[in-house]
Amino acid sequence: MQLTGRTLYWSIAGTFLGMGFVGFGLGLLPTLLGLGMAIYGVWRYGPHGLWMVITTAGAIPALVLLHSYLTVDRTHVVLGPHDLVVVMVFGLLTIAGFIWGRLDRRIT
Repeated sequence: MQLTGRTLYWSIAGTFLGMGFVGFGLGLLPTLLGLGMAIYGVWRYGPHGLWMVITTAGAIPALVLLHSYLTVDRTHVVLGPHDLVVVMVFGLLTIAGFIWGRLDRRIT
């Protein structure tokens, strides 16, 4: 598979995984699909590029949750002090994916 196709594959797998983390109700379906794609990708292409799954699995939920936090109607919804903690956790997951990617590029 070409580099562009592999990058797209890993990014889609991470997006499914991340949206499954955020989604409620049918959130298990994208999580399982993303996890299955990640396992198949490691089996088929090797672990090189797996950091993209971690990065997008953290970035997509962080962006979705941050957007919903910033655009919520504060007259009808009460936000607690810990609502941004989840965004921070997904942000740390994104940073960990970027660090893994930098180390992966440095080693190879």
